[in-house]
Amino acid sequence: MPRARLAAALLSLLAAAAQADELGHAAFTGQLAAARPACHRCHMRDGRGGTEGGAPDLVAAAARHDAASLRRALVEGIGADGRPLSRLMPRYPGLDDRMAADLLAYLGDLPIRDRLGVEPALVRLGVAADPAYALALQAALDRTAPRLFGRRPQVVAVEAPGTPQVLAVVGLRAPLQPWTDAGVPVLFPRQTLRGTEDASITRGLSAAAEDIGDAIMADARRAGFAGVEPRGEVDPAIAAVLRPPASGPAALVLGRNADSPPPPARLYALPGAQTERRDAIRVVPGGPLLDRMMARHIPAHTAHAEIAAEIIAAALRAAGRDLTRTRFLTAMTAADLTALGLDYRRAPLSGTREVGLRTP
Repeated sequence: MPRARLAAALLSLLAAAAQADELGHAAFTGQLAAARPACHRCHMRDGRGGTEGGAPDLVAAAARHDAASLRRALVEGIGADGRPLSRLMPRYPGLDDRMAADLLAYLGDLPIRDRLGVEPALVRLGVAADPAYALALQAALDRTAPRLFGRRPQVVAVEAPGTPQVLAVVGLRAPLQPWTDAGVPVLFPRQTLRGTEDASITRGLSAAAEDIGDAIMADARRAGFAGVEPRGEVDPAIAAVLRPPASGPAALVLGRNADSPPPPARLYALPGAQTERRDAIRVVPGGPLLDRMMARHIPAHTAHAEIAAEIIAAALRAAGRDLTRTRFLTAMTAADLTALGLDYRRAPLSGTREVGLRTP
């Protein structure tokens, strides 16, 4: 075969393998309509099981199946040994032969995927499009965890999932979904979480939007207001929780670029909002970040990087030598972070649901 045709054939095979891997991942994580609910909800991100109903180890189970028997198990609920599966196991009637084959291949590769970013002498953590934050995070990690189990935490620049492979991406400002859909854990994004994100692959540092909105609504009602209206550019996730009054006085939430609201009204100023009103109530989305900034008079990105490094170091220590993405996130949930005011057992997504309301 001529060299050009051989190269083209090889590229075609690699492209087909990559597409199959993507479809297998999409099936495992419930991104296909025919594959919902997602496998990882019960069997964990590493497929090893142990959550809902004592879910079994899918990686081990895959070794007992071919594509046809795996499809029969998922569609009909019949195991490789011919016995019925547990009634707790969902059935997937829309799963076709191609999906079953791709899922089987994906399960075989899952142990490797779960160790992406982990090497004998280092563990890679990604930062996207923010050199100053990357430098601050690396400096904080060098102080906090210069080497754990023979590995140095190394911060690398990333542009998109897979370039390069990392244990997690930290301090993200861009949308989370492209990363989480690709299976890359997102740690401590510097934006308000909605509260509906998947805690098996996302960790925040402060209360989510639904908690912020609930705290504002409760305070407004205690103050005698019949509801709350947003003014200016308010995070849609927060605005969705606010309820304007059917009748009676409304408190106001001030977002970016809001016009000066007319008095008298109870005014809540969200982070990033500009107001000179002395009576405005500042909304503080809980967590350790603001306290550290105020106590040490340091920039927000430095404070964020320092706290992120402390949490990462605690999770790496707890995860131990046999490090994977799933063990790392599980260890973060179990770690004692009370000194930082965080507890991912109590608030799995954000570490805290506390929201502060402060007057100047």
